This record gives sequence, C-alpha cells and structure tokens, in this order.
Amino acid sequence: MESNNIVGLFTGPPIMDFRHQTPPPGGLAGLACDALLLVVAGDAVDPTLDQPLAALLNDAVEQGDLKLEAGKVLYIHRPAGIRAGRVVFAVAGATTAKSFRAAAAAGLAALKSGGVKHVVVGWAGGSRTRGLARRRRLPLRPATRLISIVIP
Repeated sequence: MESNNIVGLFTGPPIMDFRHQTPPPGGLAGLACDALLLVVAGDAVDPTLDQPLAALLNDAVEQGDLKLEAGKVLYIHRPAGIRAGRVVFAVAGATTAKSFRAAAAAGLAALKSGGVKHVVVGWAGGSRTRGLARRRRLPLRPATRLISIVIP
C-alpha cells in the first residue's frame, strides 16, 4: 500500500533563484544585473546611498520627475555610472513591511514587460529603517541588504 499520493519528483528547471547578498558600502552602483529596484523610504534621499544612485535620485527629485511620496515610481534606462541596465526607484513612504511590499510590487510592475532576467532589490531609508529593523528583527540596513532574483 502506498503511504502518499506523490507520483514522482519534479526535477525540471527552476522557476526562480533567490539570493541574499550584502554588498560592500558603495557597492550598489557596481552590481552587475539587468535591473536594480531600489525601494526608497522617507521624505529625503538617504545619505548612506551610493553616490551615483544618490545623485541620480536627487536630480530626479529636483527636476520634478519623482516625488518622494508613497506609490511613486521612476524607471531609468541605462543610467550613466551604474552597471545595472535599468534602475527603478519605488517610493514606499513609510518604513513598514506593508509599504515596502506595495512599493516593491509597483517597481516590479514597471519592469514586467522589459525582458529582465536578473533583478536586484535594495532598500534605502535612513535612520527610520534601522528602527524598523530593530522592531521587526529584520536584517535591514539602509542600502546594504539586497535580494537578488534570477529568472531563468
């Protein structure tokens, strides 16, 4: 008598590969990937963000292309000084898990039709992010913790 209903073991190609990475300080702009999705929390640019990304984000805010309000997204194709082929800034507003999820979903939606195979998701949010990490016991530090997603 068979004890379970498992017919066989699926050994096909993987659907996605998730990796957790911790780049060195100033390492976000040098990551090789198809797209860098940076979720931004707060109402100001994080001073710990890599200089090329901070300059790009500051310029977009100053020019009026992006407002640091929850739900806003900016897609930039082949930015100068950044190895990623695409950069998406998705504004979370607050530093809650719910707002992070909503911002990440909005940022991924901007990349959905572009043929992206390797996405790196980062978080930049200043001192309030550290408070969220302590309260939730999450391993988050501004612009240092990443999730790398590879879609075969």
